[in-house]
Amino acid sequence: MPTVALDPETEARLKELPSRQTSIWLGDRRLSRARLKRGPLALAVWVDAATGAVRSLKPVEASGPAERSLLDSLVQAILTDQNPARPVRVAVPAEFVVKLKAALEPIEVRVDALQEPELLDLAFRDLEAYLGGSRRSYLKQPGITPGQVRKLFQSAAELYQLAPWLDFSDRMLFELDGLSVSPVFCSVMGSQGIETGLSLLLDRKSVQAVTDGKQPGACIGLTFADLESYPRLLLKEATTHGWPLAQEGSRQLAPLVLRADRPLAPFPTASEIRLLVDVVDTFAALYQDPAFPDKLAPGAGLTVSIQGRRPVAVSFSDLF
Repeated sequence: MPTVALDPETEARLKELPSRQTSIWLGDRRLSRARLKRGPLALAVWVDAATGAVRSLKPVEASGPAERSLLDSLVQAILTDQNPARPVRVAVPAEFVVKLKAALEPIEVRVDALQEPELLDLAFRDLEAYLGGSRRSYLKQPGITPGQVRKLFQSAAELYQLAPWLDFSDRMLFELDGLSVSPVFCSVMGSQGIETGLSLLLDRKSVQAVTDGKQPGACIGLTFADLESYPRLLLKEATTHGWPLAQEGSRQLAPLVLRADRPLAPFPTASEIRLLVDVVDTFAALYQDPAFPDKLAPGAGLTVSIQGRRPVAVSFSDLF
């Protein structure tokens, strides 16, 4: 039976890392219903079994060996973590166990057969929503105009330039009071080098769910994707209407905004787009405040102003 192996340099690098003795990751590689222009698409995902946090979620070539893409995505997730460490154990579908043991047992990572795929099912479902089918579209949602989506894209591009994930961990929770009738909460994604963006929690019940390691209820996610893996219909909309994209050198990225708790209708409503734009604009105002970051500490806060809105009180605390 064919196996895969780490190159000597990578194996030596991984051996030098500490091992998280309670860390177990679940992994799989599945074919997607979405397709790229060049053909079928597969998805490789690794999820932390304890918290449900996605450690790696990436499109891969469907024609390549599944075990190779699983191994490569696992290594990337380990090495790009903010505090790199090896999981003590991984669980994968039975057909991959023997193939991955040859690569992972030398670095003291145990490989077992996956018994409970529910967390992976959720991650794949969310990524399928990202990559989407032909009916998925920002403009097909009731009451949404091209101008509203343009503003969303513009705010997202500005957020990418601010790169708040360089300053804040995804374990920090911001409370924003003044954007809605009740406070909304968000965390910054990207400090661990996987997905960059914002996770917006719309009520305290959802915050408690995340704190307990469960799936949140009312949650809006803003992430970024390379144009190659961006859903084709959404890319066509963006090109047709000239919506601005984020820039990183010569690389262009487009925002993906989804309600994680609405798998059948994941794209945002007009009111959700307005709220998300206000949240991003709050971050922009926060970064422009002369008191930032010295006076923004856990338990303390700042009040920032957004043009045309009343001031927003911003504070943050540790989520975990």
